Amino acid sequence: MADQMKPTPRGFISGLFSDALGRTLNMPSLPRTGIPALDLFYANRNSLFNAAGVGDVQKTAERISYGQPLTTGSGMTLRPREETINAAMAVAPFAPTAGKLAGSTGKAVGRMAGEEINAAITGQPTRSFLGEITPKPKAIFIGENAKSWSKANADKFLSFEEQGLSPIEIWKKTGTFRTPDGILKQEIPDNLARLRADFNAAIANKANNYKSGIEGEIGGMLEFSELFKAYPDLLKNLRYTVNKQPDWLPESAAGAQYSKTIGGKEKISTSTKTEEDALSKLMHELQHAVQTREGWQSGGLESQFRDTPNKTAFQQYQELAGEVEARAVQARRTMTPEQRKEVFPLVNYELPIESLIYRDPFGSTAR
Repeated sequence: MADQMKPTPRGFISGLFSDALGRTLNMPSLPRTGIPALDLFYANRNSLFNAAGVGDVQKTAERISYGQPLTTGSGMTLRPREETINAAMAVAPFAPTAGKLAGSTGKAVGRMAGEEINAAITGQPTRSFLGEITPKPKAIFIGENAKSWSKANADKFLSFEEQGLSPIEIWKKTGTFRTPDGILKQEIPDNLARLRADFNAAIANKANNYKSGIEGEIGGMLEFSELFKAYPDLLKNLRYTVNKQPDWLPESAAGAQYSKTIGGKEKISTSTKTEEDALSKLMHELQHAVQTREGWQSGGLESQFRDTPNKTAFQQYQELAGEVEARAVQARRTMTPEQRKEVFPLVNYELPIESLIYRDPFGSTAR
């Protein structure tokens, strides 16, 4: 059956914003008012708007409304478009003075704007309006031991790789990619994962004798059929505890942990203020559970490292390949299958691949 052509759906809010800017850029000619300042504005409005970056903001908003990429290149060469950087400069908090800046200061503002767009694209915190309206690609990576692993797609990957296709092209064709340590991986959608447990009941209150937390087998606590199809043993081996924190606790009190006993029993716990953050942290820890099953690079603890003259123990912990991968899972959490196909997984590795730390079975580390 032939595919039916359908118009690309357009985002409502970003579409309205783009249209409003478009009307601003295409204001009809008006008769002279006799007010010098107003007449001067109308006569020079296009150049003024262009200097202010309105045109670049309108182009960027239009791309966002149709879900088009704000970047050029692919894989590790992904970069923001020039118009996107200009748009970020126009709407960032420091925009009023950006146009007056010159030399190295102006270039620094450009770099800051580019970093803001990159942060939005990779799901990191942003500080400008453009960062807020940029689509944030926010799935779980699986390996050959998964029941839902597609050997056919893995074989296609190897064939395309021999033909010299780029990693991002192969990803779009097969849904398979190779991590920096050479392992083939695929991805399952987790955008429909939901907590079965009542998150709001996981806070200490009079109804539960002021004890916080709800604990149970993962299958009773989480709705995530794709993961349980891939690794059905999770249903009998993994238990999950969810804690809702009170609002008065500082953000630094939030946390999550995955552990496995010698007997093979596993536990995950999350402690945070919102259900969305609990799900995000849970996906991170579930990736560690997958890493255990596949024999991949796993996560770790800050206490496993010591401060050095160049880096703190925490920075080294953050550079563990297993931790970087688990954070990439968080960044991709709410992506639909269609969106995941368009975003190469290594884009969501927030650190340069050459900086990742790998550990051997004896605990020694290397980059």
